[in-house]
Amino acid sequence: RAYATCRPDRKNPIDQKSANSHERSNCAPEITIPDSLLGASNREPYMTLEFWKDKYLEGYQGDLLLQMDIEGFEYEVILNTPDELLDQFRILVIEFHELERLFDPFCFPLLSSCFEKLLQFFDVVHIHPNNYCGTLKRSGVEIPLLMEFTFLNKRRVSSSKPQLVFPHALDRDNTPRKTVRLPRCWYLPNAPQPGTR
Repeated sequence: RAYATCRPDRKNPIDQKSANSHERSNCAPEITIPDSLLGASNREPYMTLEFWKDKYLEGYQGDLLLQMDIEGFEYEVILNTPDELLDQFRILVIEFHELERLFDPFCFPLLSSCFEKLLQFFDVVHIHPNNYCGTLKRSGVEIPLLMEFTFLNKRRVSSSKPQLVFPHALDRDNTPRKTVRLPRCWYLPNAPQPGTR
């Protein structure tokens, strides 16, 4: 079952009632969606991210962290999330599925709109290709079919410089299959030629 996890920021703790009676600890409460799936509507068994936030964190205005791996529904969830709520997240970690659809003229506008919306509020700070599915290459553009992106809210960025060494020292393959390296077309435009380890 696909699910999303949302962790309020430790520096801005939420009321314990909103955390579904989470025991007090040094760790912020982790809240999951047990009976519903994130989607673009509030029809069973789905709920929007906005509805979920209002249900589990009513009135909370501090920073949020979101980890989302919802098997292809991430695009509609992001596009349906109001800008004000999206901007409340400090960090997003999202696994994007079916990225080969970037080559599909019908799907490209939808996927592109999703990334454009995210990039209004966030900088990409890490991309990890999942080696479960491999890559697809067309016209010199190579796309890993499954990638995890980490986004940092632009309000939290104090300085930035392009990452030039891939994979990152902390990256690990997701499966025993062949390693998938981040293709060159995913680096910042005009970035110097990266090294590899």
